[in-house]
Amino acid sequence: MENPDFNKDKRRTGMLVLVAGAIFLAVNSAMGMLLSAYGLFNVCLTDAIIVLTTALIFISVRSRLKTAFRISLPLVFSLFGSVQFAAGIFSPAKAEDNFVLAGILVTIVAEVIILLVTLHFTKPD
Repeated sequence: MENPDFNKDKRRTGMLVLVAGAIFLAVNSAMGMLLSAYGLFNVCLTDAIIVLTTALIFISVRSRLKTAFRISLPLVFSLFGSVQFAAGIFSPAKAEDNFVLAGILVTIVAEVIILLVTLHFTKPD
């Protein structure tokens, strides 16, 4: 039988992840409006990275994974998301022949595969 306090903590943590993601998204979009050097392509790219990273972290926190995975996966996804975000800021402002964008897409696919494999092969707590 599951501990009700444990489920309550998972819900709180999930809400915290969503609120933090919304704050990052709002600040990033505001910076895009304020800074002329921060182009629309880069703002949209980094906004998408923030949304995807937040979703991956939320899923891993709210899932029925073992505690070690619920702690480590968000850290891994945060690290990948930070690198993707930095790459998205300095990415060329076009989609065609954009190797930075290709690298970001490859890492996103790797993150999704890591999450799916972990969800499939680990037993819940």
